[in-house]
Amino acid sequence: MDGNSKDYTWGIHDTWNQSGDSCFETPCYYFSPFFENNRLEEVIEICETFDSNQAAISNESKLDLNTRTSDVKWVQNTNETKWIYDWIWSSVTNTNGWNYSITGFVDLIQYTTYDSTKYKQPHYDWHKDNGVGHNHRKISLSILLNDDYEGGELELLQPNSQLIKLEKNEAVMFPSNTYHKVHPITKGTRKSLVVWVAGPKLK
Repeated sequence: MDGNSKDYTWGIHDTWNQSGDSCFETPCYYFSPFFENNRLEEVIEICETFDSNQAAISNESKLDLNTRTSDVKWVQNTNETKWIYDWIWSSVTNTNGWNYSITGFVDLIQYTTYDSTKYKQPHYDWHKDNGVGHNHRKISLSILLNDDYEGGELELLQPNSQLIKLEKNEAVMFPSNTYHKVHPITKGTRKSLVVWVAGPKLK
């Protein structure tokens, strides 16, 4: 994919970015590819081994099918998955142009599926990832694992509405206090990893 077709800033895996960008100047960073291509199927296979639950509203821990219709599996941090956690941590810290104070993971990685054969136009309406009970979340990362579906664009609201159509093995990173939504999936199943990197609680 031609990076010039994207309106957001490219992410990096191996160079520390100390620019101190404002989140208004650089609302998100983009990675393509995110994982090494020959390991993407391994990521999916590992994620599929964990127990599945219907997704709740993160800040309220309750089901609300008008707001969110998807299933999640929590990726445990084990010897088998450590390389996934390490790679994500390296990717985020090397691309933290906002210079946010981050210390690691508090939440497990979330493997999320939006299955249009199970739910009618599965989606996740406007929300942000931090708030009551989640003020430790500083940076959010959405990693798309497949693209054989229709719909499902990610939309960010900061500073202006921005529609992001990721392709397989691409990712976008943004501040966790950014309002965002996943548009309805009209055909197929959207699979992604959702990650929150933590730091001192926002006050």
